[in-house]
Amino acid sequence: MFVRDMTDISWEIFRHRRAIANLFAISFKTALGAVLTDVLPEEGCKPWVDRNDAVEGLAQAWFDGPQEQEKVKAQLAKYGLSPEAIVAQSYALRRDELDKLHRLLAVAEARRIGITRNFNEYRAMSSLGQKPVVEVEQVELVPNSA
Repeated sequence: MFVRDMTDISWEIFRHRRAIANLFAISFKTALGAVLTDVLPEEGCKPWVDRNDAVEGLAQAWFDGPQEQEKVKAQLAKYGLSPEAIVAQSYALRRDELDKLHRLLAVAEARRIGITRNFNEYRAMSSLGQKPVVEVEQVELVPNSA
């Protein structure tokens, strides 16, 4: 039972961690667009290019390869920002979902710690030759009234 519980909890933890990572991946382009919208000056755009189109183009360029990513990083660096600003914006955009996932992850990790602690206590008692404080046979569901 211990092995099964540990396996189930461990897989649950892995799923929560993957969900958090995928949530960042899903929101990356939106977050990048939001960062660029906040920092790009409106007057710097060419008159024939709409600012929103420029932001969308730069956000899409991130996914067009390493050379294009360097151009986007250079644009961010002009304003003292790194790609970590995009991660911060992802947190801001998805804070409710991330909060829920982090709470689920914390609960699952606490359950795994509890299972491990209980197993270690049982193992320690077994190695000392001690019996558990309460034997299963001694537990009565309804007290004897006789």
